[in-house]
Amino acid sequence: MTYYPLEGASFTVRGVFNTVFQQVDPDTGAIVGSNQPNLGVRLTDFDKAPASGDKMEIRGKSYVVVDTQEDGEGGARLILHRDCA
Repeated sequence: MTYYPLEGASFTVRGVFNTVFQQVDPDTGAIVGSNQPNLGVRLTDFDKAPASGDKMEIRGKSYVVVDTQEDGEGGARLILHRDCA
């Protein structure tokens, strides 16, 4: 996987990629489904903390980081959206 920070050079990053399927019933009788791609990473692999707007290429597809959720143990889950640009 290649990481493209908003500032600085791109680099290879290792992590656990997941596309979790979620179903929500908003009490209207219609069930809504969504995929939430995310990537679990070690923060020590980054010179600068991952930030919203950074981009990634995973398995030939482009993603944008929309949120970083640190786990308090040196790791983080990067919440991604497909980059359709």
